[in-house]
Amino acid sequence: MTFVLKWINRAVGLTLLVTAAALTTGLALALIASQLIGEEAFIDRLTCQLGLSETCVHERLEDSQRHLERQRRESKRLRERIVEMDAVLGRLRELDRASSSYVIFYRDKTGPLDVVTGHQYASLLDPGTLTSGWCYIDVGRGSALSGSLHIARFDADLKLHQKTVGSRDRQKAGVSEDAVKDARARCTWPEGIS
Repeated sequence: MTFVLKWINRAVGLTLLVTAAALTTGLALALIASQLIGEEAFIDRLTCQLGLSETCVHERLEDSQRHLERQRRESKRLRERIVEMDAVLGRLRELDRASSSYVIFYRDKTGPLDVVTGHQYASLLDPGTLTSGWCYIDVGRGSALSGSLHIARFDADLKLHQKTVGSRDRQKAGVSEDAVKDARARCTWPEGIS
């Protein structure tokens, strides 16, 4: 009886071993087959990665040529843009030589009165040539005072001077002292003005 039990145990063990080996072999073969039959054959992908396939090398070369062509076109557009910018800069230099100064105006319409600030520069091309500036309230039509009511200025030393606005001028413009203070706070001064 013990001989039969040993023989059965060995047979069951051997059956399990053979079954496991068959499953492992089947799984390995299935994986290999899926790689070989897949969208692109495994061998083709491997030769492509190693650079052994003439087709892949040719495709990579074409991709590189297309990339270079895009870079050439972009470079050409940049060169053309540089030429255009040089022409604009040349015209600006001519304008700069033809004029003695430039003024840039800033208008603040956020309050009840329009506040205008002007910055005067000796050169349009060099923002470091600030020579003077002023700020005024734009007095519209309908007031006894036409034009503007100057409220502040700065000189070439970049020193800010608040202009005293007399009650008569305020009255003609139809603005209060508080409105003038509010307008002064809305003047657009460059950095360094105090």
